[in-house]
Amino acid sequence: METIEKNQVGVLRSDIKIELHTVPAIQIWYGRKKTDDKHPIQSMTRAIAYLKVIEIATRLDDPYADIRLTKFYEHITKIEKLLDVENYRIDETLKSVPPGFKISDATSVKPVDLNLFINVPSGYQLVFLLCKFDLFVRKVQLAKHISLIKNSDASDRQNMIAHELRSLITYITKYKRTGVTRKDFVDNTPLATKAIEQLGIVPEEILNADKMRDRTVSITNKVN
Repeated sequence: METIEKNQVGVLRSDIKIELHTVPAIQIWYGRKKTDDKHPIQSMTRAIAYLKVIEIATRLDDPYADIRLTKFYEHITKIEKLLDVENYRIDETLKSVPPGFKISDATSVKPVDLNLFINVPSGYQLVFLLCKFDLFVRKVQLAKHISLIKNSDASDRQNMIAHELRSLITYITKYKRTGVTRKDFVDNTPLATKAIEQLGIVPEEILNADKMRDRTVSITNKVN
């Protein structure tokens, strides 16, 4: 025991990165800056930064942050289910090639490696979705390349998932911190009144919930 105390173990670290192979996935990661003729598209990196703010706000007992984070996980679950359906469809299509026709997974000759520095759990859920989307696009493009599906069909399938991902990113980055807490609602403070005017009424199940236990259990059940 004395030896352990003298030689304290350092913190654990791990190099974490993702590898993206497709343009649609990379575009979602980086977003798009505003130009004279195009509106900006929020990046996934910006959404992850917002998620950090939201999670801090939930720990400070902000019920609106709880609402935002709960809906975030609901949207994650929705996109995962959509990806499951679309992956099944494209996998069945790729299996329809005749006997003797051999194909390998589609990969980029020059994929993009991205180092991750994320310190918020929900941020990883967003990144996991992006990786799944990237793999899905690779399969769709392979099916298009060998004439199993039409160009328009490939675009429609990709765009449907991409639209859902961008909608989720937009939802996250529209969060505005109010500084209100559940106690403000109990005490009926001016801050609570102002928050209701701006953001609407907080549902009773959120307002009366044990903020960390109930939300965490609910979120865990949704993700699993």
